[in-house]
Amino acid sequence: MVSAALCLGALAAIGPVAAQSEPEIGAKEENAAADAGRADFDTIIVTGSASGTVTKFESSIAISNFGETDIRESAPLTITDLYAEVPGFYVETSGGESAANVFARGIPAPGQFRFTKLQIDGLPTIEESGIPFLPPESYIKLDETIQRVEAVRGGSSTIFASNAAGGIINHITKKGGDFNEGYVGFEYGDFGRQRFDGFVAGPLTDRLSASVGGFFRTDDGVRDPGFTANEGGQLRSNFTYQIEDGELNFSAHYVDDKNIFYLPIPLGLDDSNDFTSIPGFDANDDTLTSADVRRARIVLPDGVREKDLTDGINTESFSLGFSIDRDFGDWRLSNKSRYVDGDTIFNAIFSITAPEDANDFLARELIRAQNAFPGTEQLALRFLGHGPGSDSTFGLAGPDSPGNNGNGLIIQSGWWNVETSVENFQNDLQLTTDFQAGGFHTLTLGGYYSFANYKSEWNFNNILQEVDGSPRGVDVFAVDGEGQVIGALTQNSFSRFGDFYRNYDADVRTLAVYATNEWEITDRLRLDFGARYEELRIEGDAERLGTFDLSDTNPLIGPDGLPTLADDAVTFGTGQFDPFKETYDEFAWAVGLNYIFTDSIAVYARANDAFRTPDPNDLAANPAGAGDLPVNDIFQAELGLKFNSEYVRAFITGFYSDFTDQIFSDPVQDENGNVVEAQTLLESETLGLEAEIGIGPFYGFGANINLTLQDPEIEGFEVLGDNDFGVVGDEFVGNEIQRIAGTILRVEPRYDFFYNDFAGAVFLKIYHVDDRFANNGNTVVLPSYTTVGAGFTLDWKNYELTITGDNLTNTIGVTEGNPRTDAFATGQSSIATFARPIVGRNFRVKFGYRF
Repeated sequence: MVSAALCLGALAAIGPVAAQSEPEIGAKEENAAADAGRADFDTIIVTGSASGTVTKFESSIAISNFGETDIRESAPLTITDLYAEVPGFYVETSGGESAANVFARGIPAPGQFRFTKLQIDGLPTIEESGIPFLPPESYIKLDETIQRVEAVRGGSSTIFASNAAGGIINHITKKGGDFNEGYVGFEYGDFGRQRFDGFVAGPLTDRLSASVGGFFRTDDGVRDPGFTANEGGQLRSNFTYQIEDGELNFSAHYVDDKNIFYLPIPLGLDDSNDFTSIPGFDANDDTLTSADVRRARIVLPDGVREKDLTDGINTESFSLGFSIDRDFGDWRLSNKSRYVDGDTIFNAIFSITAPEDANDFLARELIRAQNAFPGTEQLALRFLGHGPGSDSTFGLAGPDSPGNNGNGLIIQSGWWNVETSVENFQNDLQLTTDFQAGGFHTLTLGGYYSFANYKSEWNFNNILQEVDGSPRGVDVFAVDGEGQVIGALTQNSFSRFGDFYRNYDADVRTLAVYATNEWEITDRLRLDFGARYEELRIEGDAERLGTFDLSDTNPLIGPDGLPTLADDAVTFGTGQFDPFKETYDEFAWAVGLNYIFTDSIAVYARANDAFRTPDPNDLAANPAGAGDLPVNDIFQAELGLKFNSEYVRAFITGFYSDFTDQIFSDPVQDENGNVVEAQTLLESETLGLEAEIGIGPFYGFGANINLTLQDPEIEGFEVLGDNDFGVVGDEFVGNEIQRIAGTILRVEPRYDFFYNDFAGAVFLKIYHVDDRFANNGNTVVLPSYTTVGAGFTLDWKNYELTITGDNLTNTIGVTEGNPRTDAFATGQSSIATFARPIVGRNFRVKFGYRF
């Protein structure tokens, strides 16, 4: 585990750091006003461009960039909160600090980053960003080692990365320079949050410089589960050596972080159909993850496995990188390599079925108990850890009783454990040269190679819980006519061991060649075009499944113990493996044009054709049918306007996308209540507009506005396999794509002030999301919501103070329904009352010292 002492000790290794002279406050004020006037249009863009000389104003790609000040004021609780500030991106961050869902420009996705590539210094955090339960953002954390973040939407991203039609989000790290600098900081949050940050950089010799930094954080989570929800951190270093006509860079990066994962919870509706909390459960602060079911003893054919919810999403990874940049005559060589070795444990309480009245649950389960245990007359509920004779009974709802916790509800949840290991080597080689031919050309020839091995084991189990802010597990016992307990439907609150299982091992090789030409035809007109040819080979084995009755071998039942139905039908691997092997040869192209009318106005146009190949999990879901999975073909076009004046800056883009043959693999419930893997094939079209606008400053007052308008529509929908889940023909065609908002608006008014030795800013963050549907059948509505946040920064000499408040109005806004049961729902529309809300009101304060 990364510790604060480890981080601070590494910082000290560089040696004494001399304080740097600070500019006068008057100069700060002048520079800040100038920066605001430029609105970063003069920033050199390195993501999605090989030349490294083109500014945002000159470029023909839509890009947002965040410097250190932007990141500080954003104060993202999760790294994906920062991505949510990119127009055209709709980001669901309600799950916590890992495993967010990013939807780029209306592109339908099952979640995570399936069409968006996360990068560190131009290379992926891990090669495949769409594998379930392997969140790529758990391999990158925001701290003082990040210099800036660049986010490309569509555009040239498909040339410079694999499976990146939606875009690239590149995290550019700090290197040591010619002078010493450093930072130490402490953050406190009102949810038990304590975070320590440190960073130091500077020269070691005339040619060698270094930077090292990291953080350690612990907190209870905004939704407190009764144990430490988030704990861990990272340590990162860069060593840069100057050579003749270039430089070498060595990097090392270690992450060990545990993050809780939040899932849908029960909600109520008032008379106006607005969300409310239900009795005994606070929609803003509570979660179905609790300490009562924290430790699990899971009965499987190979024995009892012990798992712990405190692991949450626990990624431990180590990576080493090397890069060289050097001029060779008329050519420039740039080569980047990285090796990543990581393990991710994903333990979480997942939503399965919606809560139900305990009386209804008992009435339904009584028949099953009577078939299994002859003589059963009734069922009894007891809290986990209390035997059949205990008085600690679950209180049922009755005519004169509010029931347990005032609601009398019981819920079946999933105790899911997924463990995935990945080894990944990546190398990107670029050769660039400049020449004159009808203008100034920058030609780049590139080659990319990646080899990755993924090993993943999924083990899904079902548990029973009360509905409460810190829910206890519930056991169910069969009782005969004499009041004697004769059997159990559960064991330690588990109603079924082995509801779903998967185990696969896959090697993935990616080999690509690409070329781009950035052509400056005149001082005002630029044309760039590029192409990428890629060969992807996936080869692996998936374990064949079987169903096992462990009634006679259950090691948790003693000689006189009660028999249980929880171990009667355990899904697990048989020890036999089915191979799968596929090779994909794909081609992508992109062309863009940028014309500068005046120093303040520019327009650009771009078109590209991209692809998205199946991933190892898609093939492992059905090894026999792996060859039938098509490649997703993606066409996109965009037209943009850039306006840059002293008091108004605007970047407005209209976009269009056409998607065919999109494969989705998701665990859902079938008609028998079993979790199965459903694969669907989807086609869609999206027409939209995105705007990034800056206004001011007028006497310190200004505002930033981000707007996304889009209409993502289903053009084709097909369920693959033998089970159609009740979807008839083309009944989903013409519907809106699930979970993607048509309108997203972010407004941030601000006031910057400078007084004597003090400089700072006060700002609001107003965020609005329109109605969406939880499912492609458009029968489950996710209502619109608006949140208000606020922030304050103050700088005095080398000291920094940042105060942040999120969701000040405690708005209950939901980002998804219940994907396990809503996926193929049809019929009359209803509002989702079992859904995943955003986090409630919280505050953080951070003190820092920069030297």
